[in-house]
Amino acid sequence: MTDKKIILIAFGVTFTTIVFYAICFWGTEVSKNTTDWGAFGNYLAVGVSIFSVALIYITYREQRKTNEITRSEHHIATMLKTLDALSMKNQSRIETTYFNILEHFKVPFYDLSEYEYEKIVKVCIFYYSLALGEKEDSIKLNYYFQYLNLCIDNIIHNKTLSKEQIQLHITELSCVLTEDSRLLFFFWLLISDRIVLDSYYKYGLFIINDEASPLLKDIVSYICSGKCPTKSQTRNFNGEDIILDDYSKEKFSDSYSRMFK
Repeated sequence: MTDKKIILIAFGVTFTTIVFYAICFWGTEVSKNTTDWGAFGNYLAVGVSIFSVALIYITYREQRKTNEITRSEHHIATMLKTLDALSMKNQSRIETTYFNILEHFKVPFYDLSEYEYEKIVKVCIFYYSLALGEKEDSIKLNYYFQYLNLCIDNIIHNKTLSKEQIQLHITELSCVLTEDSRLLFFFWLLISDRIVLDSYYKYGLFIINDEASPLLKDIVSYICSGKCPTKSQTRNFNGEDIILDDYSKEKFSDSYSRMFK
């Protein structure tokens, strides 16, 4: 029940008690007996007490809400500091892995409508697995992204925060993380939890700068929103590059052709 409804109900009860008294004793002379006035005061105090209790309850509830928000803000601040520290600790590993993935999307001309959604996802998962390298690196990145995922969910599903506050904290988190961290997290989610990609994308978690690969930007947008970009370019097809011995440097169009055509 909202504070406004509580006040209206309490005011209604107080007003009703006064009206009821007035109806019952309308037309009678005003008493000069202090005992009668004391009885009237006791009667009126019932309605006033109800209104006072309502105000006290509202004050208590607002104070409790303020305390919960303060605790949430403190917890989020701690999470952001931890994420920043983990990001710095894994920065070299993250940069190397992301560079290995980015090599596949350096295609100047393409037409995304030529590709199927599920097959695009499989190629992206393939690139991520290929880029991980050492098993130890894979495990450490997995722990890092698990914690990042928990932090984001904690912010998004925090009932004490308003939508504006949630967006502010997600934006703050996006600023704390480097672009390669956020995009590697996107590839990690393709394997672990594709359901949340759409909501994360709407919060601006996977924003890519203008200098990044146009193909990668459109693929991230397509996978997260399900909408194929309306303005696509014509891909320059080279039949000699369909099958490559070194898959670690293979372009997206070539991987797609090799795997599905």
